[in-house]
Amino acid sequence: MIYVFDTHSKPFQASNCLKEFLYYLKYSGVTGVIDFSYSNSTDSLHHHLSIKENLILDSVPTSLIKNNELNLVELIQQSENTALLRLIETLSDLDKKVSTLDIKTLKVTSLVKAILSKSEYLFLVDPQQYLDTKSSKLVKQCLLYEAEHSHRKIFLGNCISDYWLDISNHVISKDQKQNYILTKNPLNPSTAMHVLPFKKAG
Repeated sequence: MIYVFDTHSKPFQASNCLKEFLYYLKYSGVTGVIDFSYSNSTDSLHHHLSIKENLILDSVPTSLIKNNELNLVELIQQSENTALLRLIETLSDLDKKVSTLDIKTLKVTSLVKAILSKSEYLFLVDPQQYLDTKSSKLVKQCLLYEAEHSHRKIFLGNCISDYWLDISNHVISKDQKQNYILTKNPLNPSTAMHVLPFKKAG
């Protein structure tokens, strides 16, 4: 499932995207430790490390049998998400230090790191920001695959919600009393309009 936060609406103004993601899950009934990956442009990356080291550190499960670099290679090779593989190809040199990357490559690296992690929840802040049209389409294809084939729950925030209506299942908004409202995307043929409120504590 893919959810878009309508964070440009007034009730969301000045809110922190990551906190909103977590608050929404908490107040919609999710309990226990939340297995999630997070991506924005910069603060989800370790700038003193290379692209490869970032992917190994945060996305690759540790193994007592194989070294981390081999683990990463195998993880990428085994992926059936062709859009993700094409995104990784655009990074070209995985040995580059993150601190030397241009803003577009930073964004792609952050997205790839989050998607590779195989966490249950993906929290992506403005995923099309800094990307060209081709890269944005790849991201959409990649997220659709993860939602449909890996059954991951994907939350998009601080973005232009209309841009994602072609792939999203739901839009999350708030009323003036700060209650969450979940609306099924009427443009998605697999859903019908439905509103379900989730009250925020406090």
